[in-house]
Amino acid sequence: MTDLTPLQRHTDITAVPTEQLRQELMQAIGITARTLGYLAQVWAELERRGEDLSDLRSGLMVYLPLIAEGRLDPELVVRCAGQAGLLKAAAEVPLEEQRRMLEHGVALLEAGDDGSVAEVLRPVERLTAPEVRRVFAGSTIRRPAEQAKLIAPEPVKKRAARAVIVKVRLSKAEYERLRKAAVAKGQQANTLARDIILGAVE
Repeated sequence: MTDLTPLQRHTDITAVPTEQLRQELMQAIGITARTLGYLAQVWAELERRGEDLSDLRSGLMVYLPLIAEGRLDPELVVRCAGQAGLLKAAAEVPLEEQRRMLEHGVALLEAGDDGSVAEVLRPVERLTAPEVRRVFAGSTIRRPAEQAKLIAPEPVKKRAARAVIVKVRLSKAEYERLRKAAVAKGQQANTLARDIILGAVE
């Protein structure tokens, strides 16, 4: 709990080589994950003793019960801190699958703007909310072939042609002639007028 990394003992961090700084960050993730694992054991023991821990359920502490129950890998909690939806979904899949995602990333099917589809491996902490919903399916992880069904383009719906209203000014006598001709043909006056106009332009 109190281990210091070599970097923490440096007095001038600006003198530390870049590669060492990167290594220190990665080591810090491991230290924090181990700390969470230990705190999860402490949490479980306090609950066993009947302690009310509701006042401590904030930040990363909310995941301690899930870590204690073996439902969440502590490293996943550290890597994906702040991604509540992802951690909630991950808690449903086995720990072995969580560790596989941490080590190898997530096989994701990605659709391009041109309609092309490609399979990519993405670090689990970089999944977006829509990708989380596409990848996680209860206690299982959807493989790329299954994801394809969720990103298949929807068929383009043909839009019905909009009608255009054409107004024709007729005298009373002209309208009466049109009406009588329509009655004789068993049509409405406006239908006959339409047929006459179309016939004139064909």
